Amino acid sequence: MENFNEIYAKNYGIIFNYVVMKLHNTQDAEEVTNDIFLKALKYYEEYFDKTKSKFETWLYNIAKNTVIDIARKNKLDLHINVGAMKNSEGLEVFQFEDNCKTDDLIENKELKVKIDFAMNNLKPKYKRIAELYFLQDKPYKEIAILCEVPLNTVKVMINRVRTMLQADLKSCVAA
Repeated sequence: MENFNEIYAKNYGIIFNYVVMKLHNTQDAEEVTNDIFLKALKYYEEYFDKTKSKFETWLYNIAKNTVIDIARKNKLDLHINVGAMKNSEGLEVFQFEDNCKTDDLIENKELKVKIDFAMNNLKPKYKRIAELYFLQDKPYKEIAILCEVPLNTVKVMINRVRTMLQADLKSCVAA
């Protein structure tokens, strides 16, 4: 691996912010972020293939999988965020809460199926952008880097995706 200190300094803030967003705990996020970099250092030679992905993408996958492992281990109920979906009253919807009643959970499962269906109806270029922005909570700049497209293109594509998803999910919002 190149100079680990440089890689750590360059990527720490981005990975830390991602982990904080997912775990909602700064102290845990610091520890988890350090664990992510230790995993990257440990497995770099064996698993990283620069012909298949950029280092930053590989590092994000380690972060994502680490957060998922922690959520499973601690039985955390991390909500699914599909971003700025708004109902007819202008209120954001599709935020799955961890304290839902059984009926709400059933409705949320049904809604998740509809969201998955709407996401799968997107063209691949839009689906990738939607997953990064709405499901992985990545900022515009990171999406531009990961998808190798200009920042303004990302902004336009996210607005288009939002419009497409809102149109597909309009019946869910009204219910």
